[in-house]
Amino acid sequence: MGKLISIAEYAKRRGVTAAAVRKAVGCGRISLMEGKIDPKRADLEWARNTHPPGNGGQNRGTRGFRQPDRPVEHGRLGSDFASARARREKALADLAELDLAQRRGELVRLADMRAIVFKLNRQARDILLAIPDRLAPRAVGLDQAALHSLISEEVRIVCEQIADARTERALCDGASAQDKSD
Repeated sequence: MGKLISIAEYAKRRGVTAAAVRKAVGCGRISLMEGKIDPKRADLEWARNTHPPGNGGQNRGTRGFRQPDRPVEHGRLGSDFASARARREKALADLAELDLAQRRGELVRLADMRAIVFKLNRQARDILLAIPDRLAPRAVGLDQAALHSLISEEVRIVCEQIADARTERALCDGASAQDKSD
């Protein structure tokens, strides 16, 4: 550790105002030791945590610099601005991708899908519950083999009805009806 100097003395060395140095200390770009500044360490921190001039004003305030990854001497954590900004930009990009996918029709709302699945399950339940009413009159007097064949055929027909293209249309109709209501 070198000789510690005052904020005003460090400002003179850097060719900036004391207010600029206090601001850099306050937002964590440089750190204090015992209330003073180690000029060698501060120069390294200043260079690492400040964008070069010419970035369209990115050098002002707390924008445009990378905060240190370690705690500042004051005991408060220096926030990692560049990391936070990168996370924010990633989140915005993810939201834009989701919005685009939704506009393309690649995504639907969960509530819409739940309503469609409920409707389809109710239709399947109704078809299945109707099997005994349809088979009972036809099953009178049949032997075991004929009864088995009758039930198997009815189950196959019901499965086809459930998987029928009308079901797929119901999905499309349900999704497009929701799109129109938006």
